[in-house]
Amino acid sequence: MRKVTIIIDGYNLIRQVPALLSIEGRGLEAGREALLDRLFLYKSGRRDEITVVFDGPGDRGYFARGGIRVQFAPSADEAVVALAGPGTLVVSSDLE
Repeated sequence: MRKVTIIIDGYNLIRQVPALLSIEGRGLEAGREALLDRLFLYKSGRRDEITVVFDGPGDRGYFARGGIRVQFAPSADEAVVALAGPGTLVVSSDLE
């Protein structure tokens, strides 16, 4: 199985999936956790590298959860563009 690098605009994806958006209604952290839970299940048995970027103070840095890298950046849009390279799968509804 080929390894794929996936970069996700976290809040953007949450707000495109009704079930996640509903959970986010309880709070931003609840929405983030629900998304990460689903991504962890997706990643099971795969070699894919997944990075989820959320808008937030950049001083929060990043952490790994279940093999998924989570990064906070002042602008998730800019961070996603900076992280993406040739062959990267970007998950976002932003046109850039």
